[in-house]
Amino acid sequence: MAKRVVMCSIALLVAGLGFADPGPDSVELTRTATILGPASSPPDHLLAAVTVTVAAGVNVAGSLTAFAIQENIPSGWTYISVDSTPAPAVDGPDPNNPEILNFVWVELPNLSSPFTMTYTLAIPASSTGGSITGQVLYRTSGGPLTSVPVTTQQDFFNCLLMTRTAPANYRAGDQVTVTVSVTSFCGTSSTQPLTAMGIEETIPATWSLVSVSGNSGDIQPAPGATGTLSFGWTTPPAAFPITFSYVLNVPQDASGNAQIDGVILSRLGPSEE
Repeated sequence: MAKRVVMCSIALLVAGLGFADPGPDSVELTRTATILGPASSPPDHLLAAVTVTVAAGVNVAGSLTAFAIQENIPSGWTYISVDSTPAPAVDGPDPNNPEILNFVWVELPNLSSPFTMTYTLAIPASSTGGSITGQVLYRTSGGPLTSVPVTTQQDFFNCLLMTRTAPANYRAGDQVTVTVSVTSFCGTSSTQPLTAMGIEETIPATWSLVSVSGNSGDIQPAPGATGTLSFGWTTPPAAFPITFSYVLNVPQDASGNAQIDGVILSRLGPSEE
């Protein structure tokens, strides 16, 4: 019987990952942004996904009565949509200032654990040097409060897009070929050069690597490798997109859905000494 292969991939910039636990009476905002590719509209724009994570202290989470996020974007950038659960009752540009995005919730999110929303923007392909600055506006049993404003520079948006293809199904005892492609928008969306790049692919626990082909870097996993397969480029590729494939051996006793996860690790700016 054929089983299903489930795939997932994300891109990460090495610097600025994660968030610190806030104090019991504070709220902290973190933000990442990823260039997804050319926007369908308007023309000559790139689509960017901006993910905002809000972490709240225990005293705030237990007494929240109002919650909003306000983001300031550069002139000429266009708001597209937001993905959030619960959804904000109000989202998008301020009627009096299109450079201010307001997200206001009537159904309040549960801040006992970090809350995340993602919104999309269309950025002019010629834009460089822009930034996003935002903060949380909230109320507890006391008066209105704001978090410390956080700024994300366009130069450090994630600018590598990874896609992956593989058969939709597998059979125990067979082999599966996975093809990974990476497109770079770093030279378009950022004035900082790409100085390091790696890819980590996490395969099902009992599967193993058979072979690798294509532009898979000068650091590769050995045949027979299991778990996380690491590919690295000591010098970033001179041209994009790049594509490589790897073949996996599926054990005879494999069963159930199988998932492959992947992440791009990159550095923009000067190389580390």
